[in-house]
Amino acid sequence: KNAPLYDQIIANARNAGKYIIYEFDDLLFELPENHPERAQELYNTALLPMLSALIDADLVIVPTDELRKVAETYNPNVVLLPNYLDDTIWKIREPQVSQSSEPIIIGYMGSDSHTPDIASLSPVIKELIERYSNRIRLEVWGTPLPSELENIDQIRWHPSPTNVYSEFAKFFQTLHFDIVIATLADNLFNRCKSGLKFLEYTAIGSPGVYSNLAPYQGLVNDGVNGFLASNRNEWLEKLSQLIENPELRKQMVLAAQKTVKENWLLSENIKSWQDIFDRLNRQKQ
Repeated sequence: KNAPLYDQIIANARNAGKYIIYEFDDLLFELPENHPERAQELYNTALLPMLSALIDADLVIVPTDELRKVAETYNPNVVLLPNYLDDTIWKIREPQVSQSSEPIIIGYMGSDSHTPDIASLSPVIKELIERYSNRIRLEVWGTPLPSELENIDQIRWHPSPTNVYSEFAKFFQTLHFDIVIATLADNLFNRCKSGLKFLEYTAIGSPGVYSNLAPYQGLVNDGVNGFLASNRNEWLEKLSQLIENPELRKQMVLAAQKTVKENWLLSENIKSWQDIFDRLNRQKQ
């Protein structure tokens, strides 16, 4: 519905000799068949205008190398600007070790579209519950539970508190998880995502197991600042290690926080729009 406005903006920019910069962070052209937003046809009318914008732009900005490779098939002028942890709204929190008498809380946070991702981990979650019973509890925030995980005593679901990112960050930092999971089904759409969850989970002091896919492979040093898992056995083994070893949980999240502080704080990488433009210029040269 905004296509006429977009056309007018493009015409005005061209007449004024202005550059057009297009930024995007999700490969919506490649939504998987089982993705809820594809089933709901949320983006059907927007896909063609988005593709036009991608082709028209003088410069395209993306947050991941995988997304850059795809974008370059439509426009040769693509530059990488990674996602960082905005430390004006996120604070690095000391890890908290739960008392031995308390259940170990495994946390998952995701938007409504992530049900297929957590569904891919359902057999692992059910086996962990069978193995550890009431010693563990899974807390899922946002994405609806897949049918396989409904009506299980050790699993609690909570709706997303807000869609405003700054308010979400404030709320999320009030939660406590002993362990976090970031599972992604292996498809092109997910491989193009960024590893922002690693930054957010680390900020609240939670060690995690992450899918062994591109979004996390450049962030997670397996066994040091987190775990990477590729299959059912690896998920089971690595989650079990964290469940059984509180000292490992603490050391792992401290290493993850060191990674974030040294490389992924927004304040240490970008302080102004001029920093962004300077970086873009360096990449284009």
